[in-house]
Amino acid sequence: MHQSGGKLLSQLRRAEVELRFENDVYAALFDELVEMTPGDTWAYEPSDMIVAIEQVDPTHITFQLRAGLPWTNGFGEVSAEDVKYSFERIADPANGSCYAGDWISLDHVEVRDALSGMIVLKNPDTALWTTVLTWGSGNWRSDLDRSARRF
Repeated sequence: MHQSGGKLLSQLRRAEVELRFENDVYAALFDELVEMTPGDTWAYEPSDMIVAIEQVDPTHITFQLRAGLPWTNGFGEVSAEDVKYSFERIADPANGSCYAGDWISLDHVEVRDALSGMIVLKNPDTALWTTVLTWGSGNWRSDLDRSARRF
């Protein structure tokens, strides 16, 4: 795939997406954890990807993924481990993601079982709800990325 400017889109990892056209393609392919509700109130609702998400205290956000969300080409079901891997990968400064600053408050993601987990923050950060949680901030197949080194 090529952008009109001629740049080849050979991979699509959220940690490495920088250009507008890459963001547009990424947004079309990947879901987010929450969506803004329509109207004039400031509210969120779970995306089609999850059953529930809740901020249980200022530094902990629990989530429950919807069962049966398949990856293409037989790569199994979307899992809490995928969410953990993708969020922590973006937040890790060693990976050089231009989005690491969005996750500066992330301590880690705890995986509770195959479909649920908890986002643990170093400090309260209300901006997460308007930046990374409402935008597909990862969510790719963790073992595929690790083994193939590309999407």
